[in-house]
Amino acid sequence: MEELKSKEVREGCTATLQCQFGGKASVEGKKGTGTLRDTDRYKLQQKAVTCELKIHGLAMLDAGEYTWVCGAEKTTVMLTIRALPPRFTEDLRSQKATEGTMVTLRCQMSKAAPVEWRKGSETLRDGGRYSLRQDGAVYELQIRGLALEDAGEYSCVCGQEKTSATLSVKALPARFIEDLRSQEVPESSTVTMRCELSKKAPVVWRKGSETLKNGARYSLRQDGAVCELEIRDLTVEDAGEYSCTCGKERTSATLSIM
Repeated sequence: MEELKSKEVREGCTATLQCQFGGKASVEGKKGTGTLRDTDRYKLQQKAVTCELKIHGLAMLDAGEYTWVCGAEKTTVMLTIRALPPRFTEDLRSQKATEGTMVTLRCQMSKAAPVEWRKGSETLRDGGRYSLRQDGAVYELQIRGLALEDAGEYSCVCGQEKTSATLSVKALPARFIEDLRSQEVPESSTVTMRCELSKKAPVVWRKGSETLKNGARYSLRQDGAVCELEIRDLTVEDAGEYSCTCGKERTSATLSIM
């Protein structure tokens, strides 16, 4: 039986292993201790004094020792697989999402490999609003509770390979989640009217149709999404309807002076 030479073949290619033996005889192919059978990727063929094994779509697990056995005779070859660097087979896609919702950025590689997620130059970690997931060669970045600051370029990096996409976040209009409450307070005292928005946004305070400004008796304050109007040294003329407006949103209440 002919002695075989070791082979090195690139991952993903087809390897052909052949041996010749004297006379017509039944030959058995083995990988390690396991007997080889015809499959989608393994094709065994015997013609006259030649026996051939073709392995299609080589994977790293195909590397190893292959043996042809004919009676008491055998010959062995070592098959080495030269790994291909992983590459992106499905790129990230740019997406548009609405503030407060959740978005998932997804890509796929030719094979499983460690990756790094980035927003701009910042490396992202699993936790908080970010979930970094891997299922085989499929990679996902999930962002919950989207904020306007989440907009930007995201990338998935594997060695020298990289795929990027842009996330656009559409702002939701601010809305009042706590309305002004009507109050009745004594003359000459101080009153504070308070309301709260779903997020920080500019507001306008009014008494009737008159726009109010910071001054001697008025203090207009905003702490994040909480808005306050303080009126000092109340007089009977301060009684009336007060409103806080943000865009098309409005809340109002009545102030009564005792």
